[in-house]
Amino acid sequence: MFESRYRSHHDSGRALKDILEPYIESKRLTKKDFEEVMDSYPKNDKRVLYVHTPYCDKLCTFCNLNRKLLQNGMEQYTNYIVSEFERIGKTEYIKSKPFDALYFGGGTPTTYSESEMDKLLNSLTKNLKYSEDYEFTFETTLHNLTDEKLKIMQNYGVNRLSIGIQTFSDRGRKLLNRTYDQKEILKRLNHLRDIFDGHMCIDIIYAYPDQTEEEVINDAKLTCEVMADSASFYSLMIQPGSALASMIENGKFKFERTNEWEINLHNKFLENINNNYEILELSKIRRKNRDRYRYITLRYDNADTFPVGIGAGGNVANMGVFNMSPEMQFYSYTDEISKKYNKILGHMQYAKYDLKYFENEISEYSMDLLEKRLKEYVKNDYAFEDENKYVLTNEGLFWGNNIAVDLLGLIIKNEFEFNK
Repeated sequence: MFESRYRSHHDSGRALKDILEPYIESKRLTKKDFEEVMDSYPKNDKRVLYVHTPYCDKLCTFCNLNRKLLQNGMEQYTNYIVSEFERIGKTEYIKSKPFDALYFGGGTPTTYSESEMDKLLNSLTKNLKYSEDYEFTFETTLHNLTDEKLKIMQNYGVNRLSIGIQTFSDRGRKLLNRTYDQKEILKRLNHLRDIFDGHMCIDIIYAYPDQTEEEVINDAKLTCEVMADSASFYSLMIQPGSALASMIENGKFKFERTNEWEINLHNKFLENINNNYEILELSKIRRKNRDRYRYITLRYDNADTFPVGIGAGGNVANMGVFNMSPEMQFYSYTDEISKKYNKILGHMQYAKYDLKYFENEISEYSMDLLEKRLKEYVKNDYAFEDENKYVLTNEGLFWGNNIAVDLLGLIIKNEFEFNK
């Protein structure tokens, strides 16, 4: 039903923005507008914190994210983040309510030295409050996460690790410029399982150049073997500016992939996950009754995401915020229509379309159109009916973001054009 694929929630979010553009108000905001929000924001909303570290000590060939190769240490950036914690900690917004989820992403946040990490987290706990059932995640690689760093992190409340494994295949790891071979990875993951009290979550990439069925099946089986509390499972996205893109462009190797090839690898992974795991969202599995992934589920529910650090973006109240540098921030207006449909898109990430949920969000006629289109997906084996829900099949999961954009386009056109 689809020729090209939206590979991530970010892709479908951009598509949704394009669909909504004719119907929403566009407005630029200023730092003064943001400061007013920080001084008088209401106290009853869920919120998460995102702290960005745009540095790595080794660059993956597939990555073009906002990160730089670490060369001269992290002391200056550490001091900058500490000063940010101290600055925002004085605002009414920060003082008014604790954070429900905290996420240190990057880059690689565990490139900080042990003393720098202690300084950062000490400042964080002094200036911000956490809710009773908070989730605190650190992204990390295996080669720079020492036992001492982990001890410091746990002492300050870190209870979730997001570990960039990408693949257990020795060939694949060399291609993606990952550290260690499969044997050493398993050794280190098992060690982490023994000494870390929180959730151990991993990232897995599939559909990298020349990946075989055997490699993706092995990734699935080892994910279960190490008892990962969850695994983000997503197809390789080759972005302009990455080393891998340059290698392909320069003819170092050929890389041709088809939807059929990617679907096969996607399904082989899911078919080889044992019964202890379930689908959490379109590109994520979790061990049953383990990882809640509150950082992302709260964001799907339109919780504020307060950004700290160079390259960090988020949203506060009706404002989009992006930190381009310590001296420059970009602010935009987020209207209520966009918030509504972004929340619906977030609901669609769970791979189940609960009709009761939609009844409270869209008109009766839009509901009729939604159900009719969902039944078409059932006929094409992308979904099946389960009581009052439409549940995506493995094939539906693969195309899940396309399905979400298709349904939202149908709903929005009806709500704004035909239902005036």
